Amino acid sequence: MTVPPQQGPTAPKPNPGRPHPAADDRRGSPRVNAPFTVDCVAGAAILRHPLINLSDGGVFIGCAQPLPLDSEVTLRFALPEHPAPLTVRGKVVWTNPHAGRFFPQGMGVKFLQVPQEHRAALNRYIQSQLGSDAGGDPAKR
Repeated sequence: MTVPPQQGPTAPKPNPGRPHPAADDRRGSPRVNAPFTVDCVAGAAILRHPLINLSDGGVFIGCAQPLPLDSEVTLRFALPEHPAPLTVRGKVVWTNPHAGRFFPQGMGVKFLQVPQEHRAALNRYIQSQLGSDAGGDPAKR
């Protein structure tokens, strides 16, 4: 028996240019708030935007005009207690051109290449935030 597709006001709205993050969430590591700015280099353009959150696998960047999916970028941002800005290569894997109730406007960038010393600094920052968010309780991490 074939079930007809869902119709009406509760039917999901297809959006072929923007995969929904909950539909295929492959993040294997936690995200933490990232109250920093990031320089996003795409081609000859250098764009400065706020970081919303980060994990060891990527970042979400708040911006009014996200780059197209699959755009490769170089990101530069500073972490507290790290002497030099981090520079990582990434690819736009999710965009949200319109702010909504559940997802802010911006783009998700998956890290493609992170130098080892930058990965260590990134992981230290994430662990420090997880410890402070969870009140130091490892069961809440």
